Amino acid sequence: MSAKVILDTEYNPDYSYRLVERVITLELEFPKFILAEFSKHRNISFNTSSSRAIPVEKMLETIQEHPIQFKWTKKGPGMSGESLEEDSLVYKKANEISGEIQDFLIEKVRALDALGIHKQHANRFLETFQTVKVIATANYYRWMDFLWLRIDETVQPEMVTLAEEIQEAINS
Repeated sequence: MSAKVILDTEYNPDYSYRLVERVITLELEFPKFILAEFSKHRNISFNTSSSRAIPVEKMLETIQEHPIQFKWTKKGPGMSGESLEEDSLVYKKANEISGEIQDFLIEKVRALDALGIHKQHANRFLETFQTVKVIATANYYRWMDFLWLRIDETVQPEMVTLAEEIQEAINS
């Protein structure tokens, strides 16, 4: 997971005496399974890499070389899971099971590829284990709003990590 500022600009939108606005464009990489949550922030303009455009073998290689680090939580009421210690037996077992799922999917996607099935179909099965590259632009206040909403104990842990990466990139 990463966030990097690629453009940080200040401008006066109407050349009057109004306050100058700061617009920040970031290059992000994060697990694809939190893209739906990121997309809820409609004040951030963004474009995303497509799994339809990436060859199957390249996708498999990326997944194996840079596996997703899930941040497991225990089930409970509501949308937020309870914290789990990374060195707990349950956490380790969850990592083991997700590794087995990933290995199974890789084997089956390779079989689809060998049949000549197009990458736009085959790669869809791998999306749980994919990262996505995103170019995202918003003014400073919209980024601060995003951080205020997403750096919180009730937010999915992977989204909190992304928000912390964004905060660090903007602050540096």
